[in-house]
Amino acid sequence: MPLALLLTLATAIGPHGSAVLVARRTGVAPETARETAAQVASAISTNDGEVRDGRAVAKTLELAGLKDTVDCGAKVQCLQEAGRALDVAYLVLISLTEVGTNRSIGLELMRVSDGEMLERSAALYQTNATIPDDVLQSFTAKVRQLAPAPPPAAPLAPPPLVPGVASEAVPPAAVIPQVAEPPGPNHVPSLLAAGGATVAAAVAVGFLSSAIVARNTLQEGTKGNTSELTRAQADALAGRANTHATVSLVSALAAVGLGGVAVFTW
Repeated sequence: MPLALLLTLATAIGPHGSAVLVARRTGVAPETARETAAQVASAISTNDGEVRDGRAVAKTLELAGLKDTVDCGAKVQCLQEAGRALDVAYLVLISLTEVGTNRSIGLELMRVSDGEMLERSAALYQTNATIPDDVLQSFTAKVRQLAPAPPPAAPLAPPPLVPGVASEAVPPAAVIPQVAEPPGPNHVPSLLAAGGATVAAAVAVGFLSSAIVARNTLQEGTKGNTSELTRAQADALAGRANTHATVSLVSALAAVGLGGVAVFTW
């Protein structure tokens, strides 16, 4: 049978919704079956319920290898396969039979998970009339009762606040004080000692030179038993040589001491 014979109109009932399928059709034209299924789906749907496009559902079943659920021959296993392919929780199955001017309709609500028939209803009416309203309303009321529409999804709430944590301001990150590096050693005393040692050494050299000059002059002025110097001059030169030698020695010792201080205090 052509794909148009498979009428599947879905209504948002239950977590996965429900699909209206024509399970049996005898002596009824495809267009008539399509209109009847649309009438049933419209009655079952709530005002804000989504009715799927019959062609899209037919395409889904075709991809699953089910070209027409009429071919299932009302076998529960085959109908369950169709429901799983459509990812619905319930199937509203329609059986149509037409003889002359009389038409019979059977309505069944099947749970896809286990194939159990939860509700059945049937009616006989003329071909030029619609499904009796009392039969249709009674059946749809049972469908809403057994497969109620899910409540609208609540908006996602923000995560709960933890008392004493989220409401408090986040303290700034602790600032670790920067420890100042200890000052380096003070070289001023060493430099002063080194300078003093240098001066003392220069003084020692100067007085030593003066002492040597005075001693040489004294020796040159007194050769042999004769002397070109007077007694006073000779005594002055000798005194100068000794004094300058002593000052040179003291200065040299001071230079050595100050040099040692400069080295150990650096």
